Amino acid sequence: MAKLDAVVLGSGTNALGVVRALSTHGVRCAVVSHDAQGPAKYSRHTARHLTITEPFDPAAITRALGLQPRQAALFLTEEFDVFDTAAQPAAWQAQFRTYFYRPDLALKLLSKSACDALAAEHGAPVPQTVTVQTAADLAVLDGLKMPCVLKPAERNEAYSRQFKKAYRVEDAQTLRQLLEQMLPLNIPLIVQEWIEGEDTDIYFNLLYVNGAGDLIRSFVGRKTLCWPPAVGGTAACMAAPEHHEALTQISGAFLRNMDFRGLIGIEYKRDTRDGRFYMIEPTVYRTDYQHEVAALNGSDWLYAAYLDMQEQAAPPATPYLNRHAWVDFPASRYSMQSAPPRTDVAAACTRNDAHFRLADPLPGLLHYGRFIGASLASRLGRNK
Repeated sequence: MAKLDAVVLGSGTNALGVVRALSTHGVRCAVVSHDAQGPAKYSRHTARHLTITEPFDPAAITRALGLQPRQAALFLTEEFDVFDTAAQPAAWQAQFRTYFYRPDLALKLLSKSACDALAAEHGAPVPQTVTVQTAADLAVLDGLKMPCVLKPAERNEAYSRQFKKAYRVEDAQTLRQLLEQMLPLNIPLIVQEWIEGEDTDIYFNLLYVNGAGDLIRSFVGRKTLCWPPAVGGTAACMAAPEHHEALTQISGAFLRNMDFRGLIGIEYKRDTRDGRFYMIEPTVYRTDYQHEVAALNGSDWLYAAYLDMQEQAAPPATPYLNRHAWVDFPASRYSMQSAPPRTDVAAACTRNDAHFRLADPLPGLLHYGRFIGASLASRLGRNK
């Protein structure tokens, strides 16, 4: 049985990036997921994979993988797993080496409304934001500048089944109409003033703070395409070392003021009117969907986190470059068809498919095979 160094919860594209990034440093990963078909399970860099139909039990996972307690480091890639693990950190810390240094803060930051309040309290640059949950809260919209972004304060399955991830709203009447449709869900909703700029003005800062409170790694990336445009997730991105110092300074001050420790990503948008960076939202205690762009450009962000969890000193940080773009090709194609970018800011970068690699082909072959199959089934259904 292969020796294991790390366990990755989740088996999607995010987890695939984790096993690929860590494998370059010789870290052997097991992938544990509720999804039997996730691409990370088919990577040649995955030493073992385990599908579990029941809620995750940390002790059961270690037994099933043949691990000793606290032998392996734990990485999270799914937001719902962050809720579960941060709510019972002691059980997970007894079985794995973790970065769960401040689970109390992680749970607060998972709520966009609580995160915005913390950011404002600690002096971070944030756009004006209000929270709406009931009809009585609609009064807080008075005075809010349009356009704005409307989104749920936290992940919610009932919301996801009925509505988009986020909405850009141009006027107060449309905003109230959307809110009236959403209010029966009785969940907190975020209304945030729109920051002027393109998708290429969105940046993200991946950081790792060790248990002693020392910031040991920071990587800054830039989105080049989003799907859907303006309000969706990352379809393509690249490194942005030219903004490393500025964003690391903003993020570092915010994390120090909160006494945050562990793994986190913070998204920013640069306002084209004043050039300032505004904090949008964090990705806390799990890797960002597009995080592999850091490893592709020479950052050992994840490996440094692994070494810290294993109580080993990370080597001094070295500068990273901007030579490789990370591209989710189906999403990027849809994005360019819907809203072609004014300029290709990643024109000088080598494009790396998020799924397919010649040295690790099976995840990509399976991904595109399913994608083509679903497209054909949809067309046949429309032609009947």
